[in-house]
Amino acid sequence: MRHGTLLGMVIPFFLGLGCQFLPARPAQNTQSYRAEEVGLSEWVAARPHSPQASGVRVPVDEEVATRFAEALRELALGHIAGAFEIAASVGYEVVEILDGRSRYLALIEINGQGVGPLVVLSTNPTRNLIAEAPHPTFELGTGAQAIELVVSAGARAAILAGAHRCASSTPSGCDGETSVCNKDYAPPSISYVDSDVAHSPSTLFHSAHRTLADLWSDAIVVQLHGMGTGRSRLPTGKTRPPEEWTWFVLSSGANTSVPDSPLSVRARDVLRTLVQEGDVRAVSCQDATDKQRFQHRNLCGTKNVQNRFLLGLPIVCTSGTTEMSPRFLHVEQRFDPVLNDPVEMGIMVKALKDVVPEQAPGQLR
Repeated sequence: MRHGTLLGMVIPFFLGLGCQFLPARPAQNTQSYRAEEVGLSEWVAARPHSPQASGVRVPVDEEVATRFAEALRELALGHIAGAFEIAASVGYEVVEILDGRSRYLALIEINGQGVGPLVVLSTNPTRNLIAEAPHPTFELGTGAQAIELVVSAGARAAILAGAHRCASSTPSGCDGETSVCNKDYAPPSISYVDSDVAHSPSTLFHSAHRTLADLWSDAIVVQLHGMGTGRSRLPTGKTRPPEEWTWFVLSSGANTSVPDSPLSVRARDVLRTLVQEGDVRAVSCQDATDKQRFQHRNLCGTKNVQNRFLLGLPIVCTSGTTEMSPRFLHVEQRFDPVLNDPVEMGIMVKALKDVVPEQAPGQLR
């Protein structure tokens, strides 16, 4: 990865570009603010995460969620001094990452326990896109993809969960079930646990999602997931041959077919062009013909609380709907060969560069 240049060289560069914001810095390396010259991807990869069955508590009370949201909003608006003071009150700090000629602002836990989320903001975004990885330690590769969308695609921000999705055994109270936290994914399915932030709204991950989605009200939110080899099995239990594997399942947050061309259909079409191995490789939950042609599993994000928030549903934990969001793209990707291969993993990033239009530096506000 690239390494940062001296601080005195970075500031003139950004002033010359006319970037989105260049907030005044507080004194460097204070209790809740510090600057590092390092490759962003390297820095994020080194962040800690609370492991599976660690028993950590991921949900927070409303006051903490509100203060965290205030800190993040201040940071996104370029008010660093205000952001780091508020962040410190909820155990977070602001870190400025100087990665070569690029500059990012991160909100991260001070104690390094890896329970709450990491939020990374670009100071010079070129795509109106928010990238989310709710299960970066369970679905390996999705966190790296989210950061790559910020680095190479110019996304506004990336939100990565801290704790493993199965860190807790306490039910979240939201509808839906899964067996992913069982040994070898064995049945029976159980209720989603409160450390699974895609199904647990009383978390700082969801607070970050709400804050940025409200602040940038026309930004597209892409949520990156991974799916295992079980998705390649037929109802008979036999495994499909590799040429029949579906690599990507895309959804606008519903299992509803629509006559228009929603976000998931556009992304699917771009992926099919990039992969060039037949239509089966990428499918959309919004296309009835995909359901008829391919026996893929409908992993459509219908119970995802971040999508339900974008739809304006009154109770995101239990309010079911058949509506789809024009702003939400739920992406399921096969571990093998997509997420397990650094090259193949970049296909989704390339597709989103095509789907979300690029804008001139400094144009996004």
